[in-house]
Amino acid sequence: MPCKDYEDLRFVRDEKLRRENAMLEASLCAILTSLEKKNEIRTFLNDVDWKEAGVPASTLFSWWVNHKEQDAKRRACEEAERAKKEARQAALAKLTPEERKALGLKD
Repeated sequence: MPCKDYEDLRFVRDEKLRRENAMLEASLCAILTSLEKKNEIRTFLNDVDWKEAGVPASTLFSWWVNHKEQDAKRRACEEAERAKKEARQAALAKLTPEERKALGLKD
């Protein structure tokens, strides 16, 4: 029997199940990232009994490609936000106490 025990989680209202799914997704991401960095991902995935898993290898591969794209977008947004905050702090650091007060900024 395939080791497949999931549903389409977009419609699941059970918070415990959602947290578990998020934890498993994060864990799988970490594992696949590590394998990819070591250039061992193909060897590892070729050793998987996909029939027993009940999931085609192509499904995992598609998920992984999509997940990496989402991670790249998230990281880019985080970096842009960090750069924006850094630029703001640098600009504020140039202001005198009088200029900060005139702008209504706290010291």
